[in-house]
Amino acid sequence: MVKKAQFSFDLLLVLGIMLVIFLLLFNYYSEKTQTTNFQQKQFLASQTASEISEIVNSVYLAGNGASASYFLPNDLQGSDYSLTISNRRAEISLDGNSVSSAILTSGVTSSDLNLKKGSSIIFTNANGAITIT
Repeated sequence: MVKKAQFSFDLLLVLGIMLVIFLLLFNYYSEKTQTTNFQQKQFLASQTASEISEIVNSVYLAGNGASASYFLPNDLQGSDYSLTISNRRAEISLDGNSVSSAILTSGVTSSDLNLKKGSSIIFTNANGAITIT
């Protein structure tokens, strides 16, 4: 009877140690996945802000009458975002953080860009002032 009890205790001990190791590995993997997802969203936001500022700068430098379009995504990897173009910056706020990219002119006028998500926006140079529609 003692051997059976010893075997049961040893088995429970090994299973307990394996469970602790599994939980530690699961926690580590979960944290790494969250970090990676956050970094991917930040990279995508930064890339989007850069693309928008490049278009604004190109239209500005091309001169009067130049125009270009850009498709604003509905979301960035499933997260809602906010886009603001002001003070010579194209800024995207996402999950409590923001990224921005510089633009060459402060003469940018637009309606609420957040209402235009999921559609194309058009950048037009009208005598050095960039309008977004």
